Amino acid sequence: MAFEINIDSKLSKEEKYKSLLPAIGFLIEGEENFIANLANITSALKYSFEDFLWTGFYLTDESDRNGLVLGPFQGRVACTRIPAGKGVCGASAERKETVIVDDVDKFLSEVQRVGKRGYLEFPTIYYEYLFNFTVHTQYLMCKNSIIYWLPKTETELDAFLPVQHFFYKSLIDKYYKMIDDFSIYFFQGFEWTENIKSQRVNTIDKIV
Repeated sequence: MAFEINIDSKLSKEEKYKSLLPAIGFLIEGEENFIANLANITSALKYSFEDFLWTGFYLTDESDRNGLVLGPFQGRVACTRIPAGKGVCGASAERKETVIVDDVDKFLSEVQRVGKRGYLEFPTIYYEYLFNFTVHTQYLMCKNSIIYWLPKTETELDAFLPVQHFFYKSLIDKYYKMIDDFSIYFFQGFEWTENIKSQRVNTIDKIV
């Protein structure tokens, strides 16, 4: 039986979550299959929040208790497995708590505390300038092996929200060619085996 969830787009994020919870409860009621329920929860979240580009679950696996394996998701292709301590998901799994990155310096320090090597990847300020995902709270750029970062709240780029909404809609419509063509400018990633250097900056010109 088809089931449709309609959440008022004018609600705040907190209000949307509160409205969504009983709907999800009804959606999974009576179904005992774990994967089926995760799949429907993922879909409900993805289509209730227009600024969620990727929504999904990573699960523990019997063959690798220290890492994560990809579960049901909605969005572009993702990493199949994530070692413990790698990135935000890996750190969250290892620490067994939710991770929200508000301070890049502290987060990188914690990542290095739990692992001596790994791989980091993140969207640059150029990507955020166009699409401005609200779930991303920092602007980042790596130069000369140093990750420079600036909280979004300390900039005036929200003045370009109408333009950013246009580009964001192109992702919703699955137009990925521009991202693929400019991925070298939109994303940065590197393997690290030594201390990761990071520095908070106060102006945008420091991270472009």
